[in-house]
Amino acid sequence: MTLSGDISAFLEALGSPADHPEALGRAIGLMGPGLEIEAFGRPEVADEHWHFRRTGSGFLLRGGEIVAIVLPIARAAGPSYDGVDTLIDGVDLAGDRASLVTAIGEPTRSSQRMDLWRLDGRYLRLDFADDRLSDVATALGGVEL
Repeated sequence: MTLSGDISAFLEALGSPADHPEALGRAIGLMGPGLEIEAFGRPEVADEHWHFRRTGSGFLLRGGEIVAIVLPIARAAGPSYDGVDTLIDGVDLAGDRASLVTAIGEPTRSSQRMDLWRLDGRYLRLDFADDRLSDVATALGGVEL
């Protein structure tokens, strides 16, 4: 399965080194401005969280490489990603969970609060609250969100 729209910038950024502006420029442009960087975890692994205040979105970096991206979509409090109309072409992210699954296709895995699709070694995860989309995340295989 191939998805188009702004989501492609986030999927393409996965696996890119943090110092590679060509790979990250489009994704950062969609999420920024207002970047804050926080180091956490074990120093030998060099985990970082890049948080964009305006959209509440973030990159998770492990060893200087982008391994996951989280976009809050509909939050009762705090900022949300504002590009929902262009995030996934042909998908109305304001719809209920069933309509999203119909538009995207059968998920690889589901639980009460999320659906997960495997896309060529990368993952797309949609989280739900009260049958409505709350977060969109992309990640490399083996990364827990």
